[in-house]
Amino acid sequence: NEHPFQHSSSHSGRNFWVPVAHLLVTRGATWEPEVRDHAGRSQLMMMFSGPAPPSKDWGTLLGLVHDALAAGVDPNATDKDGATALSLVEIRDHIGDMLMPQIWQILTDHIADPTQEQKYNRSRLHHAQSAVGRISAVR
Repeated sequence: NEHPFQHSSSHSGRNFWVPVAHLLVTRGATWEPEVRDHAGRSQLMMMFSGPAPPSKDWGTLLGLVHDALAAGVDPNATDKDGATALSLVEIRDHIGDMLMPQIWQILTDHIADPTQEQKYNRSRLHHAQSAVGRISAVR
């Protein structure tokens, strides 16, 4: 019988959370929509608050996001600073995490507050215009 972490030697301690969360969920752990950490973040928000997982864990993370949403974890929940899962995804997207557009699509498919999507789209437009300006300046 193969141990579930036998092939995970490439995970650092910081980036080991996706396979651990997946193992917990597959072994019967449940999502608790009302649970918040000390900063007021929901379980969904916590997935985007820590270090980015290695690319080999992206599919597993997408599955965890789907599972959390299906269990009723609110994509519009805010923490004590007013951040949402969408705003945390936006920050990650700006640092070049190629997984975040996929996560964004999953969240917007479940979002109940369209103003969050409008804010995100304006921010993405500003970010894209800034990037074009930096490229033009280099030329």
